[in-house]
Formats: sequence, C-alpha cells, structure tokens
Amino acid sequence: MPDLNDRLVALNKYGLPWLSNTGRGWHARVELFTSSTGTNVDVKSDFGHPSPDSAVTQLEQRLHTMLSDLHSLPEANKNIVARVADKIWN
Repeated sequence: MPDLNDRLVALNKYGLPWLSNTGRGWHARVELFTSSTGTNVDVKSDFGHPSPDSAVTQLEQRLHTMLSDLHSLPEANKNIVARVADKIWN
C-alpha cells in the first residue's frame, strides 16, 4: 500500500486534498475540481479519526463509491452530471 504522502498526492488528480487534526481526531476531505461556475463538490471523511491514515482511507473509499455511483447513473441523469464528471475523470 502506498504511504500516506503518496496517497495525498494521488488525490490531487481529483481536486484539492485537505488533512487536519481538529483536536478531537483527524479529518480528511477533497474539494473536487469542477468546470461549472458556482459549483462546489466536496468528499469528506468523518471527524474524529484516530490517525491521518484512517481519515484518508475513509475519504478514498467515499470518493471511489461516489465515482462508481456516477458511472452507474441512468443515461438521462448522466447528462446532468456530465460537466462535473468530465472534469473529475479527465
């Protein structure tokens, strides 16, 4: 498995990753790149993870689930998210 640094760098493919300690544990998020003006898409871990690795693992799982869900949308709905998905996947 890649180390934490490599995993955070890999998240740059999708957007701007954040990793922070809230004083009550670790939290990770990625602000996804979008091409639509006025849009913002974030994928986040829960707050309070015991380690940075744990927070990033949950973030990665949620990001991959979201991308899989976008791929499996009915064709009519795919048109709605086409701009965001195109920016994320390319």
